[in-house]
Amino acid sequence: MRRSQFVVWDRVSLESYRNDLQQAEKQGRNLLTEKYAYMMQDTCPEEYQKIEKELPVLSAEKQKLVSELTELQTRWMERFHESHPLFGSQGRQSGRKMLTRGRHRWRRMQWESYRPIPKRPSHV
Repeated sequence: MRRSQFVVWDRVSLESYRNDLQQAEKQGRNLLTEKYAYMMQDTCPEEYQKIEKELPVLSAEKQKLVSELTELQTRWMERFHESHPLFGSQGRQSGRKMLTRGRHRWRRMQWESYRPIPKRPSHV
């Protein structure tokens, strides 16, 4: 993951992700490999079927959360492209036309490789 994606995360989120990476390593898992393996579900469905059983099963709750987060990020990118067309045109395409490929797929697979962070007390 690029450094620019981490600089906006708070310390609790960063520590949680670091712990996830360390825990996955202890279990012999590679979260980056899993992310791209999940992506194969859309890009190479026949190959995905061959490895699907080796991947962690995503709970219905996590699938729902991933869908909600991906939808939210897609709306943000659409608004950015609308309000800053010059800057928006410099990157990859975004929006509804990319629902099954490109950045939308990447965002969804990225979220699928994360473990939800426990809620913190509101006074923190």
